[in-house]
Formats: sequence, C-alpha cells, structure tokens
Amino acid sequence: MHNDMKAIALTEYAKVSEHIPGKVEMLQCEKPTPGPEDVLIRIAYASICGSDAHVVRGNLTPELEAAIRSMLPFHMGHEISGVIEDLGDKAKEMGFKVGDRITANYTHFCNSCYFCRTGQENFCEHPEAHFDGMAEYVCWHMSQVYKIPDNVSLLHASQTEPLSIALNACKTVGVHFGSRVLVSGFEHNSVTRPLRMLTDDITVAGSRLFDEENTLSEFDEKLRRADAVICTHVSNAFGYILPVYEIAALCRRAGVPLIVDASQSAGVLDVDFARLGAAFVAMPGHKGLFGPQGTGILLCGADALPLMSGGSGSDSISQTMPDYLPDRLEAGTHNVCGVAGLLAGIKYVSEIGTDAILAHERALLARMIRGLSDVRGVELFYGNKELQSGVLSVRMAGTDCETLARLLSEHGVCTRSGLHCAPFAHRTAGTLDTGTLRFSFSPFVTPEEIDRVCELMRTDVMRTDV
Repeated sequence: MHNDMKAIALTEYAKVSEHIPGKVEMLQCEKPTPGPEDVLIRIAYASICGSDAHVVRGNLTPELEAAIRSMLPFHMGHEISGVIEDLGDKAKEMGFKVGDRITANYTHFCNSCYFCRTGQENFCEHPEAHFDGMAEYVCWHMSQVYKIPDNVSLLHASQTEPLSIALNACKTVGVHFGSRVLVSGFEHNSVTRPLRMLTDDITVAGSRLFDEENTLSEFDEKLRRADAVICTHVSNAFGYILPVYEIAALCRRAGVPLIVDASQSAGVLDVDFARLGAAFVAMPGHKGLFGPQGTGILLCGADALPLMSGGSGSDSISQTMPDYLPDRLEAGTHNVCGVAGLLAGIKYVSEIGTDAILAHERALLARMIRGLSDVRGVELFYGNKELQSGVLSVRMAGTDCETLARLLSEHGVCTRSGLHCAPFAHRTAGTLDTGTLRFSFSPFVTPEEIDRVCELMRTDVMRTDV
C-alpha cells in the first residue's frame, strides 16, 4: 500500500528465566495521519536508549512487563530526530512548517493538571509516552516538537533528550560556548557530553589509574590553557580517589575556577567545601547520601544564574528572582518529599560518620581483593588502599562483562557491567574495548556476602570458556 511504512517492534516478550531475549522484527504498518495539533515526522535517527535494551531483555518491573505484553507488537524507540513532512493547522499556527528539522520529547504532557499549569510538567498526572521512534514516520503532538539550529546535525539532535539536563547544569556553573576546559581522564558522560555541545576546546589530564603524582603533574602541566577545570572526586568506574584538594590548590594559584563532581564521594569521603575553595561542588542525592533519585545538592562558591524563574516563597513583591541563595535558584514548588528523603539519608550518614563508612567499605574491598586475587582468569583493578573507595572493577578471561553480570544476578548478586557511562575512565585504564564488571560496596553489605561472591566467582558457573 502507498501509505505503508516500516517500523521496528518487539513482537515476542523475552523468556527471562531461559535467558532468551525478546523477538524484534521489522513490520509493515500504516503510515500515521496528523490531526489538527499533530506533526508528521520523517525519522532521520532514533537512538538506542538503555530502556530499549531493558525492554528486549525483559529486565522490567512486573507492572511494566504487563503493560508491554498488552501492547504487543510494541514499537521501539523514543529518542529521535527528523524532518517535518506534514502537519495539522494548529501546528502551523505554532510556526512549524514542512521541511523543518526537529527533535522531539517522547512524552506528551496533559497541560491541564496542577503540575503542568505550574511549570512542573515532569510530574504530569496524565502523561502519554511515545515509544515508536524506530520507524520511517511518527506522528506526535506539536507540544513535543522542537526545531533544531542549523549548526546542529540530525545525528547529534537525536541525543537531545539525554543531554539536556547535563547541558543546563554546565550553563549553570558558567561554562560557555568556546570556553577552554580541562577535565580529568575519569569524567562521567554527565560532564563530557554537555561540554562537547558547548566547546571543542577540551583538554584531558590523562593520568594513569591510581597514580596521584601523575595526576597532579598532568593537571599542573595543562592548567595554564584552561578557562575552567572540572574534576571528579572519585571515579565511578574504578573507585580511584583523585587528589582534588591538591588540584584545587593548583587552580587557585592559576586563578582558574574549579567545578568538582562529588557524585561518588559525597557520604563516603569528607567533602570540605571551604578547603576546596571551588566555584561549585555538585552531588546527587541517591548515591552515598541515600536519598531518593531525582534529588541532589549544588554547593555554590560562585554566582549562578537561575535555570527557572517563578515563585520562591520569599520577597514576593519583587518581579525578579531574589538575589540571595538558595532562593535565587529555587523557583516553584519544591519536591518536599524528595527533600525529606534526602534529609533522612544525610542524617543517617551523619550518625554513622563518613570515616566509619569509608573504613567499612575499604575492609570489604580488601576482603574481595584477597578472595579473588588467585581466581583463574580474573583481573582486578585496584591500587593503594588510600587512593580507592568502595568500588572494585574486574574482568574475567573468556567471559564478557555483561554475561558475567547476568550470571551473578541469577544468584542474587547485583553488579554493573560495561563502560559505566564513563568512557574517559575506561580509555585511561585501558579497558575501553571490554568494559569491566563493577562491584560497589555500602554500609549494608556484609563480609559474608563478599565471601559468597568470591566463592561464586571461583565456580565454572561463571565461565563461558569451559
């Protein structure tokens, strides 16, 4: 048929117990027709999100599994870019036209609930999610569609959704287009991807893993060309504790602002803001602070412009945002439940103390290193205990990291495999081609659990080369 098109869809759900992924097929389906408020998009690129992989593998909650089973064949893809081919009259009134290059938000918000009316669409009570981007055409509501600048390719535009939050964060800390930025060789994609959208002038202090002296030497040598320095406190992939206080001293001497990513250190190591003298220190709430996902803390040693304007609960007569913190950066109704959860997590950490938490994690780390050091084919990534927090990355000869993670999960062991959103770190460590399997410790992990993991790693069950 003339109106037919091709689309990629999940046609059979995974048999998780048998380790058989779901069946994905190319289907012929009817080309959608736009309504008055819709835009018909000819797809150029559809990124493969981790969510797509979870759908195929069946790694979903029972609720999501039931929903997807009910929709089979389930069309895949939600991070897209493309060109407008047709549109409704209302969409034309919004300024869209045939031929526009666009990207899109896969969620259509209701625009009528309390949250939508108060600028908090991410909490929309009646959202409609679209997962049909791996097709020749999609038809989405005009409110989901955004024109892309001429200097942004359709390929790059397909990454808009995962990059947008990180980009806003970079803007907040004062990194602007064309800035010369120096980063460590262990940065997370949350730093490096938005930087790539802001500047091509990025220098990497590419030091060796667990080599503090080499790290400092690299920063000292390359700092003179930098307008700003961004450095992670602890590598999320390897647990390497970078010498951020010494790097901070180098930055102060050179008059270069420092931004510290404390994602992996907050709640485990002391993060002394005054001693750092950093422009900003950022940390999520859901890791070592044991708060809910979607919470975090930004420590401001320099001025930061607000990302949003609106009600703040203070200085109500003024028509501009208050000029004092935290009100200047906190427009709208706060996530009170999230803040309360984060506070509870911080209280828990404060009661135990970071020294005790770090000592416990290091004891577990040492125990696992001892337990795995003589296991055939296992490669461990560790250094001086003073330079490593409670993270251990490993590789096993003959078994790829993803398979090893799956085999361990069948025995109740939760790990993370792959590149850990940190290709810089894996390039630095020489593991970019393979990735690693990462064990992360916490106050809730026991020595007995470490022993059980070590025993599992010794068995042939974990090997695919036998």
